[in-house]
Amino acid sequence: MMAAGPEQLDEDDWQAAQTTLLLEMSREQVFAPHWKLVAQFAFHRVRGQILSGTPLVPPSPYTWLHHEHGCSPAYSERTDAVAAPTERVLLLLLAAQAMGHLEPQLDRARVFSALPSRPGEKLLLADSHWWAHCYEQAARRTASAGRWTHMVEFDAAQADRGIARRPLLSQLAAAGLPESWTKVGHRLDEALNPAIGPNGFLHDMMASGAFVTIALAPLDRPIGNPPCPSFRLVDSAMLPARNLAAAEAIAAAAVDRLGELGLRTNRRKTRIVPRQRLLQEWREADRIRAEIARAGSAHRLLAGAAGSGIERFKAEQWALLDLARRGDGSAVEGSVAAFVREPWAARIRALYLREFMDDRPVRERFERELVARADSLHAWQWMWALAALWAGGPPAPATARLVAEIAGSDRWPDPVRAAAAVVWSRFATEPGWRALEQVAVGARSSHLRAAIAFGFRYRSAEARRTILADWSRRDSQVDLVAAAIADEMEPGRAAAGRQE
Repeated sequence: MMAAGPEQLDEDDWQAAQTTLLLEMSREQVFAPHWKLVAQFAFHRVRGQILSGTPLVPPSPYTWLHHEHGCSPAYSERTDAVAAPTERVLLLLLAAQAMGHLEPQLDRARVFSALPSRPGEKLLLADSHWWAHCYEQAARRTASAGRWTHMVEFDAAQADRGIARRPLLSQLAAAGLPESWTKVGHRLDEALNPAIGPNGFLHDMMASGAFVTIALAPLDRPIGNPPCPSFRLVDSAMLPARNLAAAEAIAAAAVDRLGELGLRTNRRKTRIVPRQRLLQEWREADRIRAEIARAGSAHRLLAGAAGSGIERFKAEQWALLDLARRGDGSAVEGSVAAFVREPWAARIRALYLREFMDDRPVRERFERELVARADSLHAWQWMWALAALWAGGPPAPATARLVAEIAGSDRWPDPVRAAAAVVWSRFATEPGWRALEQVAVGARSSHLRAAIAFGFRYRSAEARRTILADWSRRDSQVDLVAAAIADEMEPGRAAAGRQE
């Protein structure tokens, strides 16, 4: 996909953009069903906003928790922001164009986050899981060669937050990116700046992965004498060495190379490891993956049966996803306790628990824990607790009061308030809706208003024709949600409107 500007994109390009957006949304760190609805049912409006030059809206900031294995505390806070579909699609389109123009400078045989999408996949960029698979396979093939004794692994610390966007845009312009796309880049830079500052990108693996891959291209220059092969995946790289002294020299050179780019290494992910130990770690990971596929093994992993070659946290994720697919609720009790005890695991535990929220005893057990621990839960935990509650029946009165308090209070990040508004609106009575409308009037972000608008799926057609229509005229992001609701509920009418 190479085009002089957004207006030159064809139907296949726009279809690929929608497919890529939906794939990204299926893996992200936030609960925002209103934007997924837009991506599914109102992508034509997203396209229309892009082509008409609708002013871009700054993303809505929030904090998520990153697991720090072996540390105390066992997690760190990371900042991110939730962008609406229009801004998300523009970022993906720009990343795809940038990758296309910089491709001659990126060796796809060694830089796996520069790979194109697989044949038959209609994506703007390759699936990040495919990138990771190819990287691991290349590293394994290299490590299996007996002439190497050690492998050097290094990772740039928070590269997606340390790269200045404007110099990168200048680099892209110098590489031949058309002026129309560089203007898109500057518009996006201005929209991102209030939320995350002048550096970095949103925490998604495809768009930000492409930009970081381009920005860190100097890491791909030969290292060592004689030069050794290297493999890179976004901000991580692996290089083999013939002996320990060579490995130490390579590691020092890599640190210097990162320093030239204004970055530093992530000490947790940077190491010199004997080749045989690395091969053993991979074998252990393979064993655990194979074990999960066998009935009953997930329970053993959750009980701590995972070997030392892989972090237990990763094994628990695999096991819980497997149990959820099987509809196996045997880990519910442990997951409720772990949800409170391990804040960094809130997302994976909530994704598992929500599969059983229709079971009233499970829902009541979870709600009791939330009410009892309300003041000590991190905002990240609340976001995912709300994601689980949305999948069940009406919450108990004490839980409902907490949900309403979160939605209506400025002390919570807007993405968390939006998650609460989504739950509140699903079960709200008329007095509750009057309160929600007041929250919308005083909302500091379109993200929160759009989440409240999502609740009009549960209101009367008259409310959608009057109140929601009025909101839509005044807020372009609410308009996206309103269009999605119309297409979801009245597809014939919405399709006719698109043809007018």
